Amino acid sequence: MNALRKRTAELLEAQRPGDSWGRLVDPVLIFLIFASIGVIILETESGLSGAWSERFWKFEVFSIAVFTVEYLLRLWSCVDREGQPEVSPTRARLREANTLMVVAFVMLVILILAA
Repeated sequence: MNALRKRTAELLEAQRPGDSWGRLVDPVLIFLIFASIGVIILETESGLSGAWSERFWKFEVFSIAVFTVEYLLRLWSCVDREGQPEVSPTRARLREANTLMVVAFVMLVILILAA
């Protein structure tokens, strides 16, 4: 289990040099972020919102599911991240949760201000 958790940390943090899977994770997540923003913008167009509302809804549910899984994987694997000071797994996870919550809050504020 520790090997799987360590590999998950490597993938999410792109820690292993030359790791093609690790280099793929960030661009995919960034694409999903921009695609989600694009869908939110497209939903405001009255001509598109009616005809595409079900597809937009499915994409939003998919995006939320992906980001929820990513968040849970980050919480689970953060104890095996390289360069992490030696702290208890609980403390490492609390630190990670706090960091991710701050980033999510800042992104939410940016989205609200952009709307």
